[in-house]
Amino acid sequence: MLPRRGARRGGRGGRGARHIQPEEQPAVQAANLTTAITQVDLTAMEKRCQDMLRDALAPFHATQQTSTAFFQP
Repeated sequence: MLPRRGARRGGRGGRGARHIQPEEQPAVQAANLTTAITQVDLTAMEKRCQDMLRDALAPFHATQQTSTAFFQP
């Protein structure tokens, strides 16, 4: 007789195997949405984004500069 569909060799297989109840995670505290965002906050966030973008693109710009240096007469 052929094994059932979804059955695995070695036992503990089959349908419904490995279905366990997930552990309950502690609730994450939500941010306080009533605080006002100031211009200073926006400027700091913009600077962080620009810094991250610059750091992420640095290898790309380095390769662009070295590859264009080979083609200049």
